[in-house]
Amino acid sequence: ISASRIGQQNIIDISDFGQTDDGRFYFVMEFLDGVTIASLLHREGKMPLLRMVNVALQTARALAAAHAQGIVHRDIKPENVMVLQRPGQPDFVKVLDFGVAKVSKGPGEGGQTQLGMVVGTPQYMSPEQAMGVAVDARTDTYALGLIFYEMLSGTPTYQGDTASILMVKQVTEPAPPFSEALAATLPAALNDLTFQMLEKDPNTTG
Repeated sequence: ISASRIGQQNIIDISDFGQTDDGRFYFVMEFLDGVTIASLLHREGKMPLLRMVNVALQTARALAAAHAQGIVHRDIKPENVMVLQRPGQPDFVKVLDFGVAKVSKGPGEGGQTQLGMVVGTPQYMSPEQAMGVAVDARTDTYALGLIFYEMLSGTPTYQGDTASILMVKQVTEPAPPFSEALAATLPAALNDLTFQMLEKDPNTTG
């Protein structure tokens, strides 16, 4: 279990795993009483700026810890980031579901089971994932940029009726700029960071 070896507070804790007598695999993880970013956005719309920054920083720290261990999540999306309310720790983040995580040896050298196999969720998929080529930590950075965009604007970066349409957009379409009204409320550095994370070329992704 990839998550169990990372040991970072913002990553779900896996305490045990194994195989039953009849051959089924299992794992034991901590119980979390919270809501996902997806649920928050559906219920409340875009996040207030300070709340967004708090959630974003914790999520980024979790991914940085995974990447330091050579682990690429490959399915970062609002449904896989949970926000908990703990005494003295409002909006405490837990990153979930490392089920499709992959150990990466370096830039462009990990993250796929075999060349041409697509893994991930189209709405939050990096261009490399959509093309079925090798991925590394930068694919998580791109997906996190998609979440930043959605937390700030209240709407997904890309929308489409089918997975194929979404995947094409991830590969070919620049992220739509924020409205002038929204951009005027954001720190320039946060606006720039979000769109740098959404660069199509992983070599220019922040």
